[in-house]
Amino acid sequence: MMKSNVNLVPNVMIEQLSRMAEVQYIPGDLAWQIYRDRLGRVDQMTERQQQEYRQYLVCLLCKKPCAGTCQR
Repeated sequence: MMKSNVNLVPNVMIEQLSRMAEVQYIPGDLAWQIYRDRLGRVDQMTERQQQEYRQYLVCLLCKKPCAGTCQR
């Protein structure tokens, strides 16, 4: 039996569990860009989000994983 690395999850929340509950369903790099001030530190995200945050390439200009959003 072959396993797939594809993960399917719905992108609609029927009801809001708590004020920050929806953050755990957002990919790590995007969650950090949107909720950086609420999260405070990267280790506040789930393990999967931390992995998603770190897997993206680091910008050559600002030396951070800014996804091209830096001002340089």
